[in-house]
Amino acid sequence: AFIMSMMLGAFGLFAFSGRPDHDQARVDLCETYSADYGNDWWFLTYQGWAYTENGNVSLGRTISERAFAARRQNANAVHGLAHAMFEDGSVAEADALLRQWMPSYDTSGIQHGHLTWHCALLALEQDNSVRALDLFTSTFRPSATLAAPMNVVTDGVSLLWRLLLDGRPVPQEAWREMADYATKTFPKTGLAFADAHMGLLAAATGNLVDLDRRISELDQRLSQGVLAAGPVVPAICRAARAFAEANYRDCVTILEPVTSEIIRIGGSHAQREVFEDTYLIALIKSGDLARARLVLDQRIHRRPSLRHDRWLAQQHSRLDGTLTTSRN
Repeated sequence: AFIMSMMLGAFGLFAFSGRPDHDQARVDLCETYSADYGNDWWFLTYQGWAYTENGNVSLGRTISERAFAARRQNANAVHGLAHAMFEDGSVAEADALLRQWMPSYDTSGIQHGHLTWHCALLALEQDNSVRALDLFTSTFRPSATLAAPMNVVTDGVSLLWRLLLDGRPVPQEAWREMADYATKTFPKTGLAFADAHMGLLAAATGNLVDLDRRISELDQRLSQGVLAAGPVVPAICRAARAFAEANYRDCVTILEPVTSEIIRIGGSHAQREVFEDTYLIALIKSGDLARARLVLDQRIHRRPSLRHDRWLAQQHSRLDGTLTTSRN
């Protein structure tokens, strides 16, 4: 179980291998040993999450529900179930699950901060940016959480960047606290998932010296053949800079060739979505409304989302207005 766990997590060896098929690799490993583990609650937790992440959300949710029923104090089962509900659009159900379960979970638990981040994502889905920011401030900002550094940085940065994408105000002190913590924790390149988020952070805080240094290091690692996730990592960092400087067409140009490669940085679909959202909002802000609507249609087909529905409605309105103006 210990060896398997090293392979199967969102930050596990498969996820951080740079492989574009790491979701399928987890499923294959679980299926190989499914008969041996049977109804073991630990195994079902990983198996359910693996199916969810690989696109079989219905089966993933069913197995995650079995894992949770077998051991209701299992934070990883709650986490897997929250992912499945997020992916199938069951926002109210996921919110109710976490609101009911979280009060019994000790704040020192390794998943406490990350599960609160999930609560914040659900708040954004429900157009409640105030609650999302309150959860960051009270629970998973660096000075408030006991989570592992990878979660502290990636959860905090991605939540603040999502607020930025939604056009919501983000207090400068929130960005400063994230920057003070993250630059000490991940001062150099090395982990693609962290590097991508550090790119967002440096761009949002205007730390162009650090951003350019990180991009240079990533380019060097890429040229040496030791950047497992490939060119998508420096591309995300460059795109973040372009977005923060309102060069939205440049952001689109940088991200478009690597959008299918974002999976190589690891993490989960829910975590990686912030980079896809950056591409989408850059399309909108650059005026390419027709292509933005096409991307949104594809996204909503994959994952039902109230937040995406609002974006799509806005783009329908803008595109219809543009066409009307053109006819006149």
